[in-house]
Amino acid sequence: MKINRTNDFELIAKLNKYVHDLHIKLYPEQFKEYNFEEMKAFFESITDIEEFVFLLLEENEQPLGYAWIELRDGRNL
Repeated sequence: MKINRTNDFELIAKLNKYVHDLHIKLYPEQFKEYNFEEMKAFFESITDIEEFVFLLLEENEQPLGYAWIELRDGRNL
C-alpha cells in the first residue's frame, strides 16, 4: 500500500463520488447530485492552494481513496 501526495484533480474528483453520494444519502436537502465536470473544476481550482494537501492511497497501482488535509496555523482556528 502506498500513500503519496497528489495534485491529480481529475482522479480526486472521481474518488470523491463515493463520499459525495454518501452525503446525498445522509443530507439530501443540502447536496445536489454528483456531477463529475463540476467536481473536476472545483478540485482543479483548489489542488494548487499551498495550505491544501491531497494524499492518494493506492494498492497494486490502483487508487483506493484520498485524504484532504488543510494546513493551518494557530491564527486561523
